[in-house]
Amino acid sequence: MNQISHGDLSSMASNQQSEFDLENQRRIAEAIRLENIQQNMEHALEYMPEAFGNVVMLYINCQVNGHNVKAFVDSGAQMTIMSSACAERCGIMRLVDNRWAGIAKGVGTQKIVGRVHLAQIQIENKFLTTAFSILENQPMDMLLGLDLLKRHQCVIDLERNVLMIKSANVETKFLSESELPASAKMNFPDSAEDLKMTSSHPESAIDNLVKLGFSRNDAIEALNSSNGNEDLAKLKLLAKSLQAPKK
Repeated sequence: MNQISHGDLSSMASNQQSEFDLENQRRIAEAIRLENIQQNMEHALEYMPEAFGNVVMLYINCQVNGHNVKAFVDSGAQMTIMSSACAERCGIMRLVDNRWAGIAKGVGTQKIVGRVHLAQIQIENKFLTTAFSILENQPMDMLLGLDLLKRHQCVIDLERNVLMIKSANVETKFLSESELPASAKMNFPDSAEDLKMTSSHPESAIDNLVKLGFSRNDAIEALNSSNGNEDLAKLKLLAKSLQAPKK
């Protein structure tokens, strides 16, 4: 049987101490990083609290073929689109050219059913011509893209909260948050139950804390006391682990 010398034991102890020191340094560095993040957030809450509120998306009221539609104004979208359900309601599916079917790529992909080459949108008392790409299974009824905005020389005036349409010499107010369609509110927690759901603990958050060397129970307890905020929970656990042992 091989015997372990005192030198080997000393070397092993030294390696273990070195690994412990490196782990301690990593935890200290992580605690400092999270503390800086927490201070940054507190300063933001003090000096720029509006940054933590929901940004109301830009929607306007309009009509297509006599039907009321709430349209999303999006200068970052290349083309004006309409959902197939909205096109059915507005009675323009008969004009869809299926030769223009394809796939729209952006955040994910969606099927393009076809294209309506020429249609009119009524905004206030003015009529604007546009083309629609018709998308299948699109929750948003209509999106006014850059093609329409440029064609009709539109200006998004956030100071007065209006969309100016210079080609028609008309402007219309952006909708308030209470007027937004249901599809625009999907990411906004409105009720206490919604807020409770968004602060539940995903398994990935618990696993990330366990990987740092904490027990599962400690991880869950820290998440509970941090209202589900993983970074804050991590900060609390690291701070707790770095406390000097009681004599």
